[in-house]
Amino acid sequence: MNALGATIQRRTLMPRFPLNIWVLALSFSFAMSGVALLVLVGGLVGSALAPSAQLASLPMALFVVGNAVFSIPAAMAGRRWGRKRAAYLGFTLSLCSAFAASAAIHCASFSAFCFSAALCGCGTAFYHQFRFAALESLDKPSDAGPALSLIMLCSIFGSLLGPELGALGRDWISGHAYSASFLLYALMIVLAMLIFTRFTNPSTPDSEQEQEARPLATIAKQPLFIVAAGSAAMAYAVMSFLMTSTPLSMHVLDGHSLDHAKGVIQAHMVAMFLPSLFSGFLLKKFGHANLILAGSAHSAGVCFIGLQGQQPMVY
Repeated sequence: MNALGATIQRRTLMPRFPLNIWVLALSFSFAMSGVALLVLVGGLVGSALAPSAQLASLPMALFVVGNAVFSIPAAMAGRRWGRKRAAYLGFTLSLCSAFAASAAIHCASFSAFCFSAALCGCGTAFYHQFRFAALESLDKPSDAGPALSLIMLCSIFGSLLGPELGALGRDWISGHAYSASFLLYALMIVLAMLIFTRFTNPSTPDSEQEQEARPLATIAKQPLFIVAAGSAAMAYAVMSFLMTSTPLSMHVLDGHSLDHAKGVIQAHMVAMFLPSLFSGFLLKKFGHANLILAGSAHSAGVCFIGLQGQQPMVY
């Protein structure tokens, strides 16, 4: 009986996921390393190539725009062509963005680097669909929480890997700082594509396909949607500001080393994904409204702490 109980407990804590879940998690970790890479070096490269200092953050802004604009097309592609073909379209966009960024740095073309950043955002929009592909791949709906936690946990690896690629490839090509970093990112995309060959499109029950979706306008008019969208927009604005300005402020303006900036960005990226491991518990215990208020308070705290100085620990 003790052995049986231990087996049941082990299965409860660590469900036996389908192969698709592991494929999605590993592919996601390698693919998302490009986001962390661009967060660290996007502003630095922009400041070196931009014709004006005011345009240094434009590449990161275009990354955010590309990610937002392609969010709906990415979802539609997955529904029409299947998750696997849609994912490979995202991989292709990211691969092209990596080569374009490396070439732009080599040719000292600011406009080309801006294009590559926007293309990276477009590709990243497809990776956000991996969470839905994971839910569709599960045999038991009760495993949804652990499966999503696994994918978010693997994304932490990508968050740590991206800045390391930036620091590692910084000086590999003399006179073209960070050009090799994006070639290393291209290699990560190739690894993700190879892993994703093991993915199998999940079958969608006919009953779900026949359900008629509510019009988007109807959903957008709901007060809950307005509150959720407004709070998410505020949080994303603070996050984007931090991601874009921190490397520039630390490395270019304050003269801190790249290693210091890398550590701050890695801490930021890890903190973005780590709460996902227990966000379900927090939602259940405190409710959506209280969690939104807590997140807003944290964002205000970030702004307050940021005004206390320019030391690495403050960052």
